[in-house]
Amino acid sequence: MEPMDDKSKSESKLDRINAVVRLFSSEISNLEYASYPDEVKNIYREILITKMRVELEEL
Repeated sequence: MEPMDDKSKSESKLDRINAVVRLFSSEISNLEYASYPDEVKNIYREILITKMRVELEEL
């Protein structure tokens, strides 16, 4: 197997970043239609954003 060049590494990292953002943004968007009180939605939204930041920092 050939080693990845810098461009391939960048694209691979970008793909992983996009996957993380897509996953969390989908969950965050779904909160908009949830029947929970706004206070609960805001708390959960902040938790999701924090988790997303942690995931992105680990890449």
